[in-house]
Amino acid sequence: MRFAITRTSGEGGEKPCEGANYTKKLNAFGELIWIINITTLSELVAFAKKHKEPVILSVGDGESGLPELEIYDAYRE
Repeated sequence: MRFAITRTSGEGGEKPCEGANYTKKLNAFGELIWIINITTLSELVAFAKKHKEPVILSVGDGESGLPELEIYDAYRE
């Protein structure tokens, strides 16, 4: 399954993690939208363990039209 992927601490549209590929779409801030493929729940758990940070899943209507994962590595309100 394809997910849009971000990192809470990410700035300027920089690549959020290994394995992410950018799309030609830009978000509301003019930054690249990054995509990652994760096909199983086991892969998702391994992804979260690898980054040693909480991973937030959002399934709303984001700018990418895909479910979104956020590596929560910094505080935000």
